[in-house]
Amino acid sequence: MIINEKDARILKRLTPRSKFIIILLLILAFIVGLSIPLIINQTTPQPAPSPSPASPATTLKPVSIHLTTDSPQNIKTGANFDVSIKISSPNQGVDAADFIVYFDPSVLKPVKIMNGDFFQSIPVKKISANNIKISAIALLTDNKIIFPQGEGSVATITFDALKGTKDTLVYFDPDKTIVAHDGKNVLMNIKDLHLSIK
Repeated sequence: MIINEKDARILKRLTPRSKFIIILLLILAFIVGLSIPLIINQTTPQPAPSPSPASPATTLKPVSIHLTTDSPQNIKTGANFDVSIKISSPNQGVDAADFIVYFDPSVLKPVKIMNGDFFQSIPVKKISANNIKISAIALLTDNKIIFPQGEGSVATITFDALKGTKDTLVYFDPDKTIVAHDGKNVLMNIKDLHLSIK
């Protein structure tokens, strides 16, 4: 700022009180000058922030079940043998499940059902004339629900081979066999078991 001789003479004639008021006014003007852009910036509508890219959703792998036995081709009439229900739920916790397994009662007779290692709670193990029903649920312990997932055995069924046959089928009821996750049936793949009895 350039001060000419006339302004300098005027400044010399000012009292200390007047000088103080002028300095105060200059400071106030400086503060107002700084605050106006901030006020304008706050009252101006800001564009909505662009949404952050969503993290990729976890790809849910299919849940599958199958029936298996150690020696499907070497079962002898009158002998007992085991059939296991296996489950694979790679990354989905299982809330509950129902397994309905059919068999030919003229060829096979269920003797007992033993719990596997996948579910810790299997409240229903029922043998009927030509089918078996197994119901399992997630375990509630210490006010916490444990949803099983991964691979394991649901149960093992011991059968008595009543008579010989080249081929008999032990199979799941596809409509009534359910594996539930978040209240939905997530069962995608079912594999049954063919047996030969000598």
